[in-house]
Amino acid sequence: MALALNREIFDALAEVTGFYGEKVHKPQMAFIDAFFKGKRFCINVWGRRGGKTMLMAMLGVYAALQSDKNIWVVSKTYELAGKVWAYMLPFMRAVMVEGRDFKVKESKLMVVTKWGTTIQLKSADHPDSLIGEGNDLLIIDEAATLKERIWLQYLEPTLLDTLGTCVFITTPRGYNWIFNLFELGQDKHETDYWSSHFTSENNPYLSKKELERIKRTTDPLVWRQEYLAEFVAFAHQVYSTFTREKHVLASPDIAEWSVTVAIDPGLANPTAMLWIAHNRVTDEDIIFREHIESGMLFPDVLRKLIEYKPDGGYETMVCDIAGKARGQETGRSFYGWMGEHDMDFDAQKVGIVDGVNRVRGRLLNVEGKTHLYITDDCPKTIRAFEGYHYPEKEGEQKELPEKDGVHDHSMDALRYYTAWRYAGHEAKEWSA
Repeated sequence: MALALNREIFDALAEVTGFYGEKVHKPQMAFIDAFFKGKRFCINVWGRRGGKTMLMAMLGVYAALQSDKNIWVVSKTYELAGKVWAYMLPFMRAVMVEGRDFKVKESKLMVVTKWGTTIQLKSADHPDSLIGEGNDLLIIDEAATLKERIWLQYLEPTLLDTLGTCVFITTPRGYNWIFNLFELGQDKHETDYWSSHFTSENNPYLSKKELERIKRTTDPLVWRQEYLAEFVAFAHQVYSTFTREKHVLASPDIAEWSVTVAIDPGLANPTAMLWIAHNRVTDEDIIFREHIESGMLFPDVLRKLIEYKPDGGYETMVCDIAGKARGQETGRSFYGWMGEHDMDFDAQKVGIVDGVNRVRGRLLNVEGKTHLYITDDCPKTIRAFEGYHYPEKEGEQKELPEKDGVHDHSMDALRYYTAWRYAGHEAKEWSA
């Protein structure tokens, strides 16, 4: 059974614990309102010192007063989860008697009540510990630091049979999966999702003088992400010159432009298909359509190629040179199978680093000019531009972008197109 939602009990509990005396601000109250209105997925994107940890601890204590509930507080590491623990135990001791009403198992970072409810701290760095239990309340602290697969594969399934609630509290980390959930929570038509944004500057209890000092000594990107809680380009972004303001267009007139489709074939991984218009006079390219889907077989790709084939035909179709390798599901290569079905693909062998540099030159060249744009009909590819990044960890090969399984497929397809288009050859005649 899901948590019982009783705002009066929470308010009384907050008074007893002193939570409301800890300078609770308006965004915290807005979240509490949404929580008690039954929003199952609450995404709170807040700047530093926004009162995230104390609020999460208070929610845990409220849930612990109910019978036979399972509550997890998940952070990237046990050390981070310990910050919630440090707030939660004093709150619990203010309303319950330790040893009689609840017991603390420090070795397991667990609280067990005499009425059958448990609260346990979990680390996303140990995913095996996230298997096998259903949760009534799931609190994810600094959620943006977790990989999306941890949410999809381990955490979200724990809410299925209980119809449990999940609260995400985080500062942003680029345009990753939390950005997608945040946008979902902004949709007024969504009944289960709710999201809020709150900056450190808007916290009336923080010193304005201290924030000004930090601003003077902090990198602008770090300031925007950590204190203004903005979704900004990833710190290790491959295409750091890409901006929505400069590169994203709405409904451009491309009626007279040639059209090429670029494909990064996949099966277990997503297949990425990009339709790109080219102006031979201005030498501009516009990505105007995308189709990115997992599990696409060769016939599925063929149907999309036919469905969106322009009246004048494709100028060409481009895939990876590795598309000539044999595919498991057909015993034929993508390149060869498509050729047998009257879809002839081009492929140009260019190294990854060289290909990335060619895309960069299209986004912004040494003369300060842009020749590559994308329409707002391609949201996944826009996010791929912003999230495509180099590895962060020490010792990893940083000259090659990370294969994260999310942003790399459409970026690979674009690289194949750029390698073909700007390989120093004359493009073949545009034909049906």
